[in-house]
Amino acid sequence: MKRFTLTGLAVLIALGCAACGAGGTHAAARSHALPPTLVKQIQAAVRKPSPISGVLSTKTVEVYGPASHRVLEKASSGSSESLHYSGDWYLIVRRGHFAGNLPVPPGAKEPRARIAMEVWSPKAAAGRAFSFANRIPAAVTRLSGHAVIDLS
Repeated sequence: MKRFTLTGLAVLIALGCAACGAGGTHAAARSHALPPTLVKQIQAAVRKPSPISGVLSTKTVEVYGPASHRVLEKASSGSSESLHYSGDWYLIVRRGHFAGNLPVPPGAKEPRARIAMEVWSPKAAAGRAFSFANRIPAAVTRLSGHAVIDLS
């Protein structure tokens, strides 16, 4: 009887961990390969100067998409611009310690976060959007086309 109870408890714990995505297995299961040319474009884009300090210390990035600019911006920041940008867009997610190199009102602190997100397109010069968070927004985890790119 004791063995059955312990086995049942182990099964419940395993199911609970699987349901909540412990260990990142949920993201890995959805991961897909991007075309090599797109990977090179993303690697080059994330190495360029950015309004986000701390990005050069990032060893990998997570990429979601392609999707519309509006969908990615809404998922990453909760808001959406009124402007429409066509084409394929990607959400580049960096993990680390970040601060915004953006103007802030006098007396205000610059934003700091553990997650920096950028809405990016390989074909558009305008329309990039940046956002910060301390956790990945739930809407981002529901986006399709998750891939991890090594920057080293």
